[in-house]
Formats: sequence, C-alpha cells, structure tokens
Amino acid sequence: ADESTVTLRVRLLVQRGEWDGAIETLQAAHESGIPLRLRSYSAVVKALCSERQLDAAFLAYQSIHDAGLTPSETELVDLAALCAQLSEPASASSNSPPTTQSRRSSTVRPSAWLRELLGDLQRHNGQLTLASLRQLGDAFADSDRAQLSSVSTDGVCSSCGEQLEAIPLTAAQYQEMRNALLDAARAAGPTQLLDLRRFGEWVGTRRYEYIVDGPNVAYRNQNFDGGGFSFEQIDLACRLLREMNGGRPPLLGLPE
Repeated sequence: ADESTVTLRVRLLVQRGEWDGAIETLQAAHESGIPLRLRSYSAVVKALCSERQLDAAFLAYQSIHDAGLTPSETELVDLAALCAQLSEPASASSNSPPTTQSRRSSTVRPSAWLRELLGDLQRHNGQLTLASLRQLGDAFADSDRAQLSSVSTDGVCSSCGEQLEAIPLTAAQYQEMRNALLDAARAAGPTQLLDLRRFGEWVGTRRYEYIVDGPNVAYRNQNFDGGGFSFEQIDLACRLLREMNGGRPPLLGLPE
C-alpha cells in the first residue's frame, strides 16, 4: 500500500462512521513506514470534530505529530472550535496545560486543550482566514464559555492571571505596513503621497515612543446625553504617557 491507497481507505472509513478503524489504519501505516501526508489525517480530524468526538479527534491530532507533520490552520481551528463548544465554564476550568500523558486520556479538560491550540494558531498562523475567524467566533458565542477580559498595564490577563507575551512586528511586517500606507496614499493622489512621505520623514527625525489618536481618545465612552469631544481625556492620556516616557511627550494627532 502507498499513501494514496491509505488516504482513500481512511476516507471511506470516515464516511461509514468507523472512526476507530480510520485511526488504526493511519497508525498502522505510520508504523509500517508508509510516508503519509497531512491530507491522510485531515478528513478524520474534521469528521470527528463534526461528531463532537473530542477524545478520538485529539488521538488523530496527536497522530499527525507522531508522523512528523504539522497541523494546518484547518485542523487547529476545527479542534479549537470543538474545545470551545465543550469547555466547562471559565470558573471551573483548570489553568494546567495538557501533558503528553493526559493528551491520550479522556480526563483532559477541553479548556486546557483550547489554550494550547490557540497558542499554536498564534505561533504558526499569523493571519487567520475570514472563515476561520467566523468559525471561532461562533464557537465562543456561548457566554458560559467566554468572558470579557482586560489586560493590566503590565500585561496580565484578568481572566487567567497569566502574563501575556508581547509580540512586536517583524521588520518584514513593518515594511509591508509601510508599503500598504504608501499604496493607499498613491491611489488617493500625488499630493497625498507627497504629504505622507514628508510626514514620515518628519516623524522619523523625532523618534516618538507613543502616538495618541486624538479623536479616538476624546470620544471614548462619550455616547451619552451631553457627551462629546473630550479634551480632558486627551490631556489625561498625554500626561500619563509623558510620565511613563521620562518626561518626553507623545505625538498627538488631531483633525484640522
């Protein structure tokens, strides 16, 4: 048998609902030295997620790693969505990540797997497709399994109490963003492109640490009778940033 034959047999077993047989076929092929591809596993993971068979789905997921393959966005999102749907309320969830031993056990809490999967998505897939975002959004729609959180000034999450990792843009991402801005200005006209270039040169000589978007700060929480453009909020934000930056003021942007 070769990879194509194994994949075809696995898909037939999945269509019949014979999950155990599909997983056993994959494991046997791997143990016999047949080099499998990700497509051999994808149908099993998706079908098991659709049937909400969490333990079997993660057994198939672990088989992907055992074969030396890397799960794609599709497998990670399918599994994360299933975990979100099956997770216990946040107050009852464990903060302990799953161990290698517990990954093969039915005692693993979906919430623990969910944290690991979301971490994998963050590390391996910088930008999710719109379909993936919608799938995850639907899975988190239940308020018992998702909650509003805040992040403190030192990066601690109010829900899990963990220190969040700051992930700065890479040099390539900065260049991509710069090119996109220049392309947008160029499309608006030569004057706009020239103005943006001059502004970029001006800002570059001053090396501001912080930039304040004046209108966004001014209108924050002002959607009430009598609310409006708040210069007090802008002043407060600028003063706090100045204190944080050793007395150096932020760059404040305001409309004409």
